[in-house]
Amino acid sequence: MRLLFVTTMRATTAALAVVLTLALSACAAPAYYSTVLNAPDGLGPGDPVTHGNTVIGTVTSIAPLASGDSQAQITINPGYAKTVRVDSIMILSGTGTGPSLELENRDPSSLYAPESAVLYGASNASQAQLFATSLGPPTIVKSYAKFFGNMTPPSPASGAAPNPLAQQLAQLTRQTLAAAAAMAGNTPQSAAQMDEFRRDAAAVERQLRAHGKITDADQLQASVAQMNAAANASAGAAPSAAPSNTLTVPPVNSTTP
Repeated sequence: MRLLFVTTMRATTAALAVVLTLALSACAAPAYYSTVLNAPDGLGPGDPVTHGNTVIGTVTSIAPLASGDSQAQITINPGYAKTVRVDSIMILSGTGTGPSLELENRDPSSLYAPESAVLYGASNASQAQLFATSLGPPTIVKSYAKFFGNMTPPSPASGAAPNPLAQQLAQLTRQTLAAAAAMAGNTPQSAAQMDEFRRDAAAVERQLRAHGKITDADQLQASVAQMNAAANASAGAAPSAAPSNTLTVPPVNSTTP
């Protein structure tokens, strides 16, 4: 009886060891994701995917999309899948020298991204900033805002207090874009910069809509429309006339008093 018990325990231990080994092997397997870029600028298979100063994966392929953008397939090395979040942004860097994708977690408190997820992709720093602005404050900040909002009596007019963080962020974005458009002037360099910004904003808007962030996409579209209106008003305004000289010069007196 004792021998049977010992044999059974050994068999159970061996089975658990096999299960544990398989589980650890599954955790150590590479993970696969993709991202979308409107201008891959030479990015190709074999280029690194980094996070901080660490290489965490590689680009496996680049393929064009019907929208005119390109989709990059990414392999994340074993042990690094937990660095990928649902709000992670893949930022293209090193174009022209040695392109790579840098994984930026703007919201470390967000959920882990499921394997095969399509991540946000920014072809430059301007697009990365537009994503950060459009997606709003991180989850933990939203949680605190909601907590403190619940402690504040609702507005009697609407029955619910609006999110002040979202309102301030949207207002700041619109004011900044309008100010930039008004200052752009009519120089060719300024016009080229404005056109580049419009392309960046359109690329970000497409991805926001593809991820179901319709409200954020609409707000970005409205901000760009306001910028365009300010730019058109600035371009159509007639140059102001130089102020007249109001200084009165007295006539020279030819006689001596």
